[in-house]
Amino acid sequence: MNSQGFVREDNQIKLTGALNFTSVPNLQKQLKKLLPTEPAWIIDLAGVTFSDSSGLALLAECVRMSHKYNFSIGFQSMPEQMCAMAKVTGLQDILNLGADRG
Repeated sequence: MNSQGFVREDNQIKLTGALNFTSVPNLQKQLKKLLPTEPAWIIDLAGVTFSDSSGLALLAECVRMSHKYNFSIGFQSMPEQMCAMAKVTGLQDILNLGADRG
């Protein structure tokens, strides 16, 4: 696997590496094909080593797709840096991170 990407295990997607303006467009294309195929998805972010705002945009797009294609989505093991960015940008509620995160 490349330094960034994802691994699918059943209905769980484990993102790995850096989520930035270079890696996110390719990941977004791949996820757009994959996400509508199951009624529920978990995005595991434990393997994310860095994220800029592009990473948050990717997660917001996943949420948008969940509404469009009527599936549920959740995020786990989000790095603290991403939680802090989500809180500052107002995406915390959209990503359903709850008050106990960030």
